[in-house]
Amino acid sequence: MTRLIVIDDDHDLCDTLCDFLEQNSFNVVGKGSNGKEAVDLYLQMKPDIAIIDLAMPEYDGNYAIEKIRQNDSDSKIIMITGYDISSTNLPLKHTINEILTKPVDFKQLIKTIHNLTEGKNEPKDEKYSEKKLQTNTDELIQAHRLNAIGELSTRIAHDLRNPLMIIKTSIEMMKEKEISVRSDEFGYFSKIDKAIMRMTHQIEEVLDFVKPKPLFIQTCSILDILKSTVSQTSKSENLVITLPENDCFVGCDAEKLKIVFLNLITNAVQAMNNVGKIDVRIIDNDKDVLIEIEDNGSGIPADKLPKIFDPLFTTRQIGTGLGLPCCKAIIEKHGGTINVKTVLDKGTTFSIKLSKNLDADRLNEINSPLFPIISNMLK
Repeated sequence: MTRLIVIDDDHDLCDTLCDFLEQNSFNVVGKGSNGKEAVDLYLQMKPDIAIIDLAMPEYDGNYAIEKIRQNDSDSKIIMITGYDISSTNLPLKHTINEILTKPVDFKQLIKTIHNLTEGKNEPKDEKYSEKKLQTNTDELIQAHRLNAIGELSTRIAHDLRNPLMIIKTSIEMMKEKEISVRSDEFGYFSKIDKAIMRMTHQIEEVLDFVKPKPLFIQTCSILDILKSTVSQTSKSENLVITLPENDCFVGCDAEKLKIVFLNLITNAVQAMNNVGKIDVRIIDNDKDVLIEIEDNGSGIPADKLPKIFDPLFTTRQIGTGLGLPCCKAIIEKHGGTINVKTVLDKGTTFSIKLSKNLDADRLNEINSPLFPIISNMLK
């Protein structure tokens, strides 16, 4: 039975939480109301997990974490707080395994406890390092921030689509009525259409990232998806895209992969200023397939390379900074990986690895919202 201590300066909340945990077959071996009591209880009872409030009078959660970590670097700590986790002013000074916002979702708490205790018998050299804990904490906070961005983006997208629809409809009506305009002014209609398409694409790109839809898995031809993607790519006659002659069939969401390929090829086109060559390769291995997209552009500077998959990072004035993060999210939802190699003034190659026989249960596990957190904890 998992042994826990619970620390919160709200006595009623602390008692209620302890009762709930006991009813769900956890062994609460101690409870307290401040950071000093948390440290004393931890050293005395040696629990499997400590559940600690962040903001408490005199000795707060930060104090408790610091002292506990000094005595036990492998301690597992769940932080609970009334602070807005998406805030940049979250007063968290130390790494933790999980952070939950009050009012705590009890089902989420139980899942978190189980996930942490599953790894408690790992060899000592494979337990959590400080670097992994910091990464885990950063990802948790980032996930909550992105969730807040998602809610805001959905509302903004709705509000933007209505006026865009009005503008688009008005332009179409003006065209159909053949309103008298000078030939040099007619080009403005085309510019407005392109601007509407660009704004619509950016709205969809944001929503695809912050509110991803479930995958629709079918057995598909990678080559057919690539051909369809290239047909939608805007490029000049001075740029050549070479597709492979061989093919491979995999279980995937064709529309989602098309988004990935279109993003990567469009980025390559822009990197070469619409002049150059893009080679696309399909490498069929025994259990997986590798899709490579290589350009002979200027390459990615070393200082920007680590950031290219970070949400909202962009080097273009009209970019959302969500294209590559969206690609990464889609590939990972398929249980695959995406990597990049680049050489300045020679070009860049993106490599996508997909399993040819992805198990349905494994796909459901990968697409669980807890998968990124759990997989990082167990590394």
